[in-house]
Amino acid sequence: MFHCTLSFRASSKVLRAFLRLGDGLIFWVPHFTTSIGWALRLGLHCLQQAQRPLDEPWVCVADFTVQIGCKKALIVLRVPSSAFSMGKALTLKQVEVIGLSLGETWNGARVNTVLLALFERCGWPSHVVSDCGSDAQRGGRYKQGSTRARGGRRHSSVDARAAT
Repeated sequence: MFHCTLSFRASSKVLRAFLRLGDGLIFWVPHFTTSIGWALRLGLHCLQQAQRPLDEPWVCVADFTVQIGCKKALIVLRVPSSAFSMGKALTLKQVEVIGLSLGETWNGARVNTVLLALFERCGWPSHVVSDCGSDAQRGGRYKQGSTRARGGRRHSSVDARAAT
Protein backbone atom coordinates (compact mmCIF):
# COMPACT_ATOMS: atom_id res chain seq x y z
CA MET A 1 0.00 0.00 0.00
CA PHE A 2 1.27 3.46 -0.91
CA HIS A 3 0.61 6.64 1.06
CA CYS A 4 1.46 9.82 -0.78
CA THR A 5 0.00 13.12 -1.94
CA LEU A 6 -0.47 13.58 -5.67
CA SER A 7 -2.15 16.08 -7.91
CA PHE A 8 -5.05 14.88 -10.03
CA ARG A 9 -2.92 15.06 -13.17
CA ALA A 10 -0.08 13.08 -11.54
CA SER A 11 -2.45 10.43 -10.17
CA SER A 12 -3.66 9.73 -13.71
CA LYS A 13 -0.06 9.27 -14.83
CA VAL A 14 0.65 6.86 -11.96
CA LEU A 15 -2.42 4.80 -12.88
CA ARG A 16 -1.29 4.78 -16.52
CA ALA A 17 2.07 3.36 -15.37
CA PHE A 18 0.24 0.52 -13.58
CA LEU A 19 -1.77 -0.10 -16.75
CA ARG A 20 1.47 -0.49 -18.71
CA LEU A 21 2.77 -3.04 -16.22
CA GLY A 22 -0.02 -5.23 -17.51
CA ASP A 23 -0.43 -7.55 -14.55
CA GLY A 24 -4.16 -7.03 -14.59
CA LEU A 25 -3.98 -4.50 -11.78
CA ILE A 26 -6.22 -2.05 -13.62
CA PHE A 27 -8.02 -2.12 -16.95
CA TRP A 28 -8.89 1.52 -17.49
CA VAL A 29 -7.32 4.87 -16.57
CA PRO A 30 -9.64 7.83 -16.05
CA HIS A 31 -8.67 11.24 -17.39
CA PHE A 32 -7.52 13.56 -14.60
CA THR A 33 -10.60 15.77 -15.10
CA THR A 34 -12.77 12.72 -14.36
CA SER A 35 -10.96 12.35 -11.03
CA ILE A 36 -11.61 16.02 -10.28
CA GLY A 37 -15.31 15.48 -10.99
CA TRP A 38 -15.39 12.47 -8.64
CA ALA A 39 -13.69 14.49 -5.89
CA LEU A 40 -16.18 17.34 -6.32
CA ARG A 41 -19.12 14.92 -6.16
CA LEU A 42 -17.71 13.31 -3.04
CA GLY A 43 -17.20 16.73 -1.43
CA LEU A 44 -20.76 17.77 -2.26
CA HIS A 45 -22.06 14.49 -0.82
CA CYS A 46 -20.12 15.06 2.42
CA LEU A 47 -21.45 18.63 2.67
CA GLN A 48 -25.03 17.48 2.10
CA GLN A 49 -24.67 14.69 4.68
CA ALA A 50 -23.49 17.21 7.26
CA GLN A 51 -26.57 19.40 6.66
CA ARG A 52 -28.85 17.51 8.99
CA PRO A 53 -30.16 18.45 12.42
CA LEU A 54 -27.93 17.44 15.32
CA ASP A 55 -29.53 15.97 18.45
CA GLU A 56 -27.11 17.65 20.83
CA PRO A 57 -26.48 21.40 21.30
CA TRP A 58 -23.95 22.84 18.86
CA VAL A 59 -22.09 26.06 18.15
CA CYS A 60 -21.93 27.75 14.76
CA VAL A 61 -18.57 29.20 13.74
CA ALA A 62 -18.84 31.53 10.73
CA ASP A 63 -15.97 33.27 8.97
CA PHE A 64 -14.95 34.67 5.61
CA THR A 65 -12.00 33.54 3.55
CA VAL A 66 -9.46 36.00 2.25
CA GLN A 67 -10.78 37.40 -1.02
CA ILE A 68 -9.10 35.80 -4.02
CA GLY A 69 -9.95 37.44 -7.32
CA CYS A 70 -13.48 38.81 -7.24
CA LYS A 71 -15.04 36.23 -4.87
CA LYS A 72 -15.11 35.75 -1.14
CA ALA A 73 -16.43 32.64 0.63
CA LEU A 74 -18.49 32.44 3.80
CA ILE A 75 -17.61 29.20 5.61
CA VAL A 76 -19.92 27.90 8.33
CA LEU A 77 -18.76 25.19 10.73
CA ARG A 78 -20.72 23.16 13.27
CA VAL A 79 -19.04 22.14 16.52
CA PRO A 80 -20.89 20.08 19.15
CA SER A 81 -20.89 21.92 22.49
CA SER A 82 -19.41 18.82 24.11
CA ALA A 83 -16.24 19.26 22.00
CA PHE A 84 -15.23 22.40 23.85
CA SER A 85 -12.90 21.99 26.79
CA MET A 86 -10.75 24.58 28.48
CA GLY A 87 -7.22 24.87 27.18
CA LYS A 88 -7.60 22.44 24.27
CA ALA A 89 -7.82 23.29 20.60
CA LEU A 90 -10.51 21.77 18.43
CA THR A 91 -9.51 18.99 16.05
CA LEU A 92 -10.71 18.45 12.49
CA LYS A 93 -12.70 15.41 13.64
CA GLN A 94 -14.75 17.61 15.99
CA VAL A 95 -15.74 20.13 13.32
CA GLU A 96 -18.16 19.73 10.39
CA VAL A 97 -18.45 22.10 7.45
CA ILE A 98 -22.18 22.71 7.01
CA GLY A 99 -22.10 25.72 4.72
CA LEU A 100 -20.01 27.26 1.98
CA SER A 101 -21.34 30.27 0.09
CA LEU A 102 -19.50 32.28 -2.55
CA GLY A 103 -20.15 35.90 -3.41
CA GLU A 104 -18.58 38.99 -4.89
CA THR A 105 -20.13 41.29 -2.31
CA TRP A 106 -21.28 40.53 1.21
CA ASN A 107 -23.29 42.61 3.62
CA GLY A 108 -25.04 41.91 6.89
CA ALA A 109 -28.42 41.20 5.27
CA ARG A 110 -26.94 38.62 2.91
CA VAL A 111 -24.98 36.90 5.67
CA ASN A 112 -28.13 36.81 7.79
CA THR A 113 -30.15 35.30 4.92
CA VAL A 114 -27.53 32.59 4.31
CA LEU A 115 -27.24 31.72 8.01
CA LEU A 116 -30.99 31.59 8.59
CA ALA A 117 -31.54 29.33 5.56
CA LEU A 118 -28.73 27.06 6.79
CA PHE A 119 -30.16 26.94 10.32
CA GLU A 120 -33.56 25.95 8.92
CA ARG A 121 -31.90 22.89 7.33
CA CYS A 122 -29.37 22.02 10.02
CA GLY A 123 -31.16 23.05 13.21
CA TRP A 124 -30.57 26.05 15.43
CA PRO A 125 -27.20 26.51 17.16
CA SER A 126 -26.90 27.44 20.81
CA HIS A 127 -24.40 30.19 19.86
CA VAL A 128 -23.00 31.85 16.75
CA VAL A 129 -19.29 32.62 16.94
CA SER A 130 -17.34 34.83 14.56
CA ASP A 131 -14.18 36.90 14.61
CA CYS A 132 -16.34 40.05 14.59
CA GLY A 133 -15.38 41.07 11.06
CA SER A 134 -17.75 43.77 9.88
CA ASP A 135 -19.78 41.59 7.47
CA ALA A 136 -20.01 38.51 9.68
CA GLN A 137 -20.74 40.58 12.77
CA ARG A 138 -23.68 42.44 11.21
CA GLY A 139 -25.11 39.26 9.72
CA GLY A 140 -24.62 36.93 12.65
CA ARG A 141 -25.93 39.29 15.31
CA TYR A 142 -28.67 37.88 17.52
CA LYS A 143 -29.86 39.63 20.63
CA GLN A 144 -28.94 37.77 23.79
CA GLY A 145 -32.00 35.95 25.05
CA SER A 146 -34.03 36.22 21.86
CA THR A 147 -35.80 33.05 20.84
CA ARG A 148 -36.86 31.74 17.48
CA ALA A 149 -40.27 30.23 16.87
CA ARG A 150 -38.70 26.93 15.83
CA GLY A 151 -37.12 25.03 18.64
CA GLY A 152 -37.18 27.94 21.08
CA ARG A 153 -33.39 27.92 21.34
CA ARG A 154 -31.47 30.98 22.41
CA HIS A 155 -29.14 32.68 19.97
CA SER A 156 -26.32 34.99 20.79
CA SER A 157 -23.31 36.41 19.08
CA VAL A 158 -20.05 35.79 20.87
CA ASP A 159 -17.21 38.23 20.47
CA ALA A 160 -14.07 36.09 20.05
CA ARG A 161 -11.90 38.96 21.28
CA ALA A 162 -13.88 39.18 24.53
CA ALA A 163 -13.54 35.42 25.09
CA THR A 164 -9.74 35.54 25.20
